[in-house]
Amino acid sequence: MDSTTLTREIDHKVPQRATATHSSASEIKVRAKIEEILTARGISLAALARATGIPRESLRRKVRPGGRIMMSDLSRIATALGIAPSELVR
Repeated sequence: MDSTTLTREIDHKVPQRATATHSSASEIKVRAKIEEILTARGISLAALARATGIPRESLRRKVRPGGRIMMSDLSRIATALGIAPSELVR
């Protein structure tokens, strides 16, 4: 078996990592909760970015559909909003 054939077999058998375009139900809930809080309090995404220290474009990508919010991001966002991180995942 040559290396090209072996590579194709390995690629076929090894599960691929999930892409950033697939969000779990919990991620969707977290993004909705963040949006709900921002809207209720009249806080812009730019203001949240400044308060968290997360660059605005990075934060925008994280909270839009398909984005990935890391636990460290949740902690920073919750702290900036004055809530416990657990409130974002309820």
